[in-house]
Amino acid sequence: MVLYDIKWRKSDQKELYKIDKQSIPKILIAIEKLAKAPAPKNSKKLRGRQYTYRIRVGIYCIIYSIENDILLIEVIKVGHRNGIYN
Repeated sequence: MVLYDIKWRKSDQKELYKIDKQSIPKILIAIEKLAKAPAPKNSKKLRGRQYTYRIRVGIYCIIYSIENDILLIEVIKVGHRNGIYN
């Protein structure tokens, strides 16, 4: 089984601190699962972006891009679903 590496932006790590403490473990588990299956059934491809997807974890969204040629997943943004696209 091929595992993808997961890359975080520093700004996303800071955004994670703004999320309520009970949801953080769920979000981290969802991101870890992306290493095994980068495009799970509950993921949605974002329009206008070639390799960018989103998954929802409760009321939070994780936006990430997949680079299949180098087996890398880059977490672009993590936040509440109402303000994530701004």
